[in-house]
Amino acid sequence: ASPPGVTGSPMLSGGFHSGPITALDLATQRPLFASACKKDCTVRIWNYLTRKCQLCHEFRHTPLSLALHPFGYFLVVAFSHRLCFFHILMRELRLYFEFALNVQTLRFASGGHLLAAVDGKLVHIFSTPTLSKVATLHGHSQPITALCFDPKDHTLITCSGDGKMCEWNARTWALESNKVSQGSEYLAVAPSDLAGHVCASVLRGTKCLLRNLLHCSPDAEDEIDGKVRIQVLCYHAAASTVFAGTSNGFLWVFPPAAPAKRSEHALHVGACTLICLSVDGQTLITGGDDGCIFLLNTSGLLSEDGRELPAQPGTRSLAGETVIIPAGEMKQHHEELQNLHAESSALNT
Repeated sequence: ASPPGVTGSPMLSGGFHSGPITALDLATQRPLFASACKKDCTVRIWNYLTRKCQLCHEFRHTPLSLALHPFGYFLVVAFSHRLCFFHILMRELRLYFEFALNVQTLRFASGGHLLAAVDGKLVHIFSTPTLSKVATLHGHSQPITALCFDPKDHTLITCSGDGKMCEWNARTWALESNKVSQGSEYLAVAPSDLAGHVCASVLRGTKCLLRNLLHCSPDAEDEIDGKVRIQVLCYHAAASTVFAGTSNGFLWVFPPAAPAKRSEHALHVGACTLICLSVDGQTLITGGDDGCIFLLNTSGLLSEDGRELPAQPGTRSLAGETVIIPAGEMKQHHEELQNLHAESSALNT
């Protein structure tokens, strides 16, 4: 907030977003994550090991959503009536391909070979290697509010504001199961490591429920006390732990079957709307309506039998300094080196 008597103070720091974080995604093969902000029209690429912003790209149009390919060299950004595919180069985002499409939410499959793009009540499925549309899923009568691929990319789960959940076969794109919860609205969904199991946040009237489901059918349900809503969910398979971002800016950590046994961590001023977990399970990243991004180390989480979890192999063992540089830029640097070498030889003679 501005000091008393001071209104309209400009933001002097240019190193961070100047409004709510509207999209967040994380790579698995590189220690990178991407964030987007509608207010400042920027997309930023961050390195979560060095804690630095590696690239900031300001667009003329508002970025609505994004998805970072698991390999970390490819980014998809959704604008109004336009879906753009970018290569992540050393100093820029370079446009590679674009579609005329109105998309609100984007999600890559765990393997990166598929991209799901939500267009209101529809889901468009694209093949990443060919950038061609392979399917359009029709199953919802209301706009889709959440979706996720299961960890092995066997199924895609979609949820809508009318309480309907659909489970799609990720090979044939047939609708395998669906269930409508009357008077409910799905806010978030996250896959479990068990086949067919998901965890979902559901709004029923003024009450928020945490629901475990098997093939779209409720298996267990817990009511959240007070007026707090769970805005986003993330599942830590190795720890059998759920991370939840709430409407009052807290991060909750709890076992899937016992949300009442949660630990609460105050992070954001405003809702915590986005959560990503690194592939090694050691870094948790959150984004919120206050424009802040938090990087948290998950060490200290306990497994179900009480033992501290060992570090999992992941991005820390990979070469995070590998970058893509255009051939023209490489040629220019090579010519500059040759000229310098020639000058050095002339001076020595």
